[in-house]
Amino acid sequence: MAYTFQFFGSSVQQGDHCEFHAGFPASAAQLAGEVPPMSTVTLGSGLTATLSSTQGEQEVAIVLSRAGDVYGRSNSMPLSRFSTSGDNDIYVTAISEQVPDEELASYVPPTPFTEDNITVTQAEAGLRPPYLVLSGEGESDGWWVFDLTMSFEYVCRLVPATQPIWFDDGDATYVGIEQVDFSVDGKNILQDILLLLGKGMIRTKLEDRVLLDLNAELRSRLSVLDDQAATVSSVTISSDAINADVTLVSPDSLCPLAMATRGPAVRTRDRAQVARMRLVRDQVLMGDPRGREYAGMVRAHQTELWRLLSGHPDAAAAFYEALDGILAEAGRSGTGDLSVSATAVAAARRAIRAVSAYASPALRRDLAAADAVLAGGGPVTAAQLLAPARG
Repeated sequence: MAYTFQFFGSSVQQGDHCEFHAGFPASAAQLAGEVPPMSTVTLGSGLTATLSSTQGEQEVAIVLSRAGDVYGRSNSMPLSRFSTSGDNDIYVTAISEQVPDEELASYVPPTPFTEDNITVTQAEAGLRPPYLVLSGEGESDGWWVFDLTMSFEYVCRLVPATQPIWFDDGDATYVGIEQVDFSVDGKNILQDILLLLGKGMIRTKLEDRVLLDLNAELRSRLSVLDDQAATVSSVTISSDAINADVTLVSPDSLCPLAMATRGPAVRTRDRAQVARMRLVRDQVLMGDPRGREYAGMVRAHQTELWRLLSGHPDAAAAFYEALDGILAEAGRSGTGDLSVSATAVAAARRAIRAVSAYASPALRRDLAAADAVLAGGGPVTAAQLLAPARG
């Protein structure tokens, strides 16, 4: 029994390797490449890979690599959900999380702190592309009866973690620090020599605090993407931000409703908004035939929507303006009396028009049907949304 997987996503290229790993759950060792895969397939021009033999396994996990470097991982997925008669769609989605320069001040250790007889009295972080620079001043209470004053500059780069990332792991590490240079200056050459003995302790203290806070911030931003395995493909530094690119591999592309856009980059939504959205989906939509129809429509067009919103800023702006308004209202008080205001409905209709301008005929047809439900212009309740479609 064979399974063929069709990959979608701008990061996937002909010649990439697709590894199929066995078992449930897929261990970190498997996805880190420490356990041989069931099979490895090189993607051809059609970006497909076929698992010809499952070796009796009921689950499969996928690892994608290029030139020996892993760039995308999936969770372990039950083979029962996939077809053996047609291609199975797998979406590879890159998400860029951005930490702005103004947040870096809180990532350095509070001063003063003492390491190895040296007290750091001032420390700060700054961006000097492509490096992160940690600098400051300090003093010593006496090494061999010497009283010393100093300044230091630690130049480093941020590097992606090499192990698999699991979003439900509270200790997940996304980035590490690699030293480029560390300089210490005293009042004279003797002080410089003595201060060199303490620089390792200072560097370790700075590294520990910066990495702890930076990884905690990235975990927080990505925590809405539950039950996902991922890979940090790159970490870059610009003059005003740190960017970490994370790649997800999934049989379901990330629902556009769970994301918000910022130019070409993408960021996750607030966890409370996503929790309310899932509550509406599970308790309102999925329990009703009409609701399942809406959910099916999103699934059918999710890849096109993703590409459309990524490529057309005007449509994306209208879409997310409407979505922000709906998520600010829907589900906040539970699902018993679910409704959205006339203002949110008007924004939704503007978004439908904006997206329709770039949509395929099939998506445009489904958007027109959704617009017809909102045509009254007033507040819309769940009962109105779920009313059977008129023939």
